[in-house]
Amino acid sequence: MKRWLLLLIPVSLPLLFFVLGGCGGGNNVPSAGDLDEHVIVHPVPTDGGRGCSISTSDPNNYALTGWKLPSGGITYRVNPSRVKVPSGYSLTADQIIQAIKDSFAVWSEANPALVFNYGGTTSAQAGRLDGINAISWRRLQAGALAVTYVWVSRATGRVVEADTAFNNLYAWYDFSIPDGYTADNYCPDRPVAYDIRNIATHEFGHWVGLADLYSNADKDATMYGYGDVQELKKRTLATGDRNGALAVTP
Repeated sequence: MKRWLLLLIPVSLPLLFFVLGGCGGGNNVPSAGDLDEHVIVHPVPTDGGRGCSISTSDPNNYALTGWKLPSGGITYRVNPSRVKVPSGYSLTADQIIQAIKDSFAVWSEANPALVFNYGGTTSAQAGRLDGINAISWRRLQAGALAVTYVWVSRATGRVVEADTAFNNLYAWYDFSIPDGYTADNYCPDRPVAYDIRNIATHEFGHWVGLADLYSNADKDATMYGYGDVQELKKRTLATGDRNGALAVTP
């Protein structure tokens, strides 16, 4: 099994990661000899984050990873334990799970052929080839906000398993949006935390088969490679994200 580390960092923001992780898979784990493992790191900017900004553009660009989901869809499980929330705030397991469900739904709404089925909770951790498409929170190296692992069959080019691990070195929250605002034009002023739906929607774009974008012209795209605290705009797709979703129909 070959492992590919997909980490595209502009020269102006150098960042070095040592990503430790295993594999993940579908219900029947195939021979490792047929699989390529792809590890995609979502970095925190080296300045610690620029802070939330609202959308001021609608980028048209997208980039493909080269794989597609299985034609019958994919079933995922959520491990809602070990989520670090800001001091003085709380999240229930149900809130965490709903945030994950809603993040997947964004891609299914863009292309109904992208099918994601919630399979319940799990104690599994993301990053192992264990027959579970796991979403979990665990300790990752500082500077990595999240890591998505995708195992792809060389024979079919289809995803066999996908996992996403969110770094519990950082605080996470599920922000509400007041009446009169949308995710694209609202920045909450507290708590200081990463929005689960904002980052999860980006990460699940990798499951679908979309790659990161790093041009400043794409800063308002969901697949832009950086995410900030209190940012919500990645919850909704730009035109390029939607076109990319249609381009990867299983």
